[in-house]
Amino acid sequence: GLVSIEPARTLTYKVDPYTLQLAGVQWMRARYGENEELNAYYERGIKWIELEDPMPRARLVATAQTSANPNQDIQMIDYRAIALVETPVTLSSDAPGSVRVTEDRPGKVAIRVKAPGRQLLVTTESYHDGWKARIGNEAATPLRVNGDFLGLVVPQGSHEVVFNFDPSSWRWGKILSALGCSIAILGFCVIGFWPIRKG
Repeated sequence: GLVSIEPARTLTYKVDPYTLQLAGVQWMRARYGENEELNAYYERGIKWIELEDPMPRARLVATAQTSANPNQDIQMIDYRAIALVETPVTLSSDAPGSVRVTEDRPGKVAIRVKAPGRQLLVTTESYHDGWKARIGNEAATPLRVNGDFLGLVVPQGSHEVVFNFDPSSWRWGKILSALGCSIAILGFCVIGFWPIRKG
């Protein structure tokens, strides 16, 4: 099994189909006691509700709006055309370009983008400071988009964008684990060769 800590969230997902669609969720479980709408589904024997038109894994937008409260502001925008960001970004006003996800596995997402101008790549991947990004061979700075998601400003043209999850905690964890194993092995070796006195 795999054990992890639930990441901190800005948006409310539990009973809000709007933010679930934003996260790319296609199905929502109807549980009794969540709210009146879900109670009604549950009482009719409907356990799963299909959400219409969830967000794709990645897309480009040409408009970004700064927000200090994305959980509130996300309800007031058309998130298919506009993205919320923490700090201002300059984008072109061209129609959004095209994207194609070429690799999507834990810790790595590769996306082919074709942008008619400077645009914002928005994904449904959870944002974390440990994500690193490259556009072609050049390092780029990922952004927190729509409160909880991974994004990146891309220049005009066709580019290969690669996100890699490489937090410093992971690197330190590997170093400390190796150090701990080395000390344990050394300890066993020392104890194994230590002369035993017979009383």
